[in-house]
Parts: sequence; C-alpha cells; structure tokens
Amino acid sequence: MAEVLKFATPEAEPPKALHRAGGFVMTHTAADIQRSVDLIRSIDGPAMTMISGAPGVGKSAALREITRKLGDDAVYVTIAKGEGNPSNVATAILSQWREGDMRGHDLTTIRQAIGRLIGPRRVLMVDEAQFLFQRHKASCTKGAAFDWLRVASEESGFDLVFCGDLTLAQVMTNFAQLQSRMRRPVTIKEVDRADVEALAAANGLEEREIVTALAAVAEKHGGLRNVENVIRNAELFAGGGAVTGLHVKAAIIDLKLAAQDGRQ
Repeated sequence: MAEVLKFATPEAEPPKALHRAGGFVMTHTAADIQRSVDLIRSIDGPAMTMISGAPGVGKSAALREITRKLGDDAVYVTIAKGEGNPSNVATAILSQWREGDMRGHDLTTIRQAIGRLIGPRRVLMVDEAQFLFQRHKASCTKGAAFDWLRVASEESGFDLVFCGDLTLAQVMTNFAQLQSRMRRPVTIKEVDRADVEALAAANGLEEREIVTALAAVAEKHGGLRNVENVIRNAELFAGGGAVTGLHVKAAIIDLKLAAQDGRQ
C-alpha cells in the first residue's frame, strides 16, 4: 500500500515527542572557529580573536561546545542588549563565581578582581559582543567595555574571544588597539551548505532531495536553527521510522518555512 502521510493542521493532535540524546555536530564553520580558539590558546601570553557572523550560522553553539570541552579553563558569558557597559559586564562575569555585586566599586578594582578569578592561561568567551558597543554614561564614550576587557586580559594573562553578529567586525574598526591584536578573526556571512550537509548526515539524512530542502530553509532567517527544527519535526512525523523526503516536506510546511508564491 502507498504510504499515507498526515500533514499537521491547527486542529490535529500534535505528535508525541521522541527521546533523542542529541549532541553537537562539528560543522565546517565550527571547525573554523575551533581553529582560531586553538591558535590563541597556543600563543605564549594573552591573545584574542573575534568571531563575527550572521544569525543562525552556528557560532554560539560552537563557542558553547568549545567552552564545555575546555571545562574549568574557559568562562562563557552572554551580553544582553542594554547591559554592555563595564560594570554590567563585570556583574555577568562575576556571577560565574557567585560573587557579590561590585557596581559600587571603581572599575579598576573590579577589573583586578575579575583578573584574579579568571587567572592566566584561561579563556573568556564573550558572546553577543556587539552589545558592548553602547554609550557609557560616566565617560560619554561608546564601547568602553571592549578596551576594559582588553586591559583585564593583558594584566591577568587570560585569552579573550569576542563573538557577535556581522556588525561586530565593523564595530572593531573603532578600536585600533583591539584590531591590531586580533589573531585569525572569523567572519561568517551566511550558512555554509557544507554545514547543512553535516547536520543532515549526523541525523542519517543524506538524500539529495532532503539536503536541498534543508539548505533552502537554512537560507531563511534562523539559518541552521531552521534546519534542526525541521529535522526534529520530521522525526515526529516519521513516528520512530526512517525519515523520508515526505516527512521533511511536511515538517517544513508545518513550521511555516515553505516558499510562498515563488518567494523564500
């Protein structure tokens, strides 16, 4: 009998989720980021690099995995919009050690405290670093936290990774001292098809039709997150069986990622 595939409708009962162990996939982009981090880690003395990329290319996932593998030798913080001045950045870093709020102290004292906690030969990963480029009320300067972190790094001997969206590379042009110190900066303008193929293969999906469909949704806003969401949804439609092109198509439609009127 021909396979009957039930497409999701707003009224339909959602399929039951399947247990999946999950895991990180070392894509071409992730390997490129890993190489830059490995380089600064191999240099004698503090060093820094920059990862600048479009949303959904996998840069944050790569940094989190690198941080996980480095264990106690790495500290990972994410900067929220509006919280990019030195005192807020310090609070985010200090929270890793459950330190108290030091915003009443002068920035030099705070910087030295952070340096002691991180220590030499470790690496500080600063994600969403484009949000460091905000005006500092006290000094009326913009992006003061960038140079503040650079000084902390050089004083205390820890490495530094700035990771952010594509505006980060342009922001860095405002800080000559940072730009000249960057080792092997990485810029990722769009999702690499090889990364889509790697994600698909890691989930047992290697048919050309499926990879092409996944590559198309990766071009939309969301990038590789779209690909992962489609794969997970397709697994639900497959109900524990092998995922086919029909399941992937159903997942794309269900997640409202299908092209409409010939447009992506």
